[in-house]
Amino acid sequence: VQVGKILNKSQQGYNHIEAGRAELKIDDLIRLCKYYDLSADYLIGLINKPVSYKRNVKKLL
Repeated sequence: VQVGKILNKSQQGYNHIEAGRAELKIDDLIRLCKYYDLSADYLIGLINKPVSYKRNVKKLL
């Protein structure tokens, strides 16, 4: 699956994010977390060990 499809962005729109010409919106980060079942901390590089998004959400509820 192409990341652009997950984010509901055109290929050009996604390329702009990848190249740093556009910023990834928080809603887009949440979509990626849900799709890949990974925490935002892991996806943005704050931690090195993959952590489940679903596990973290359950802790908050």
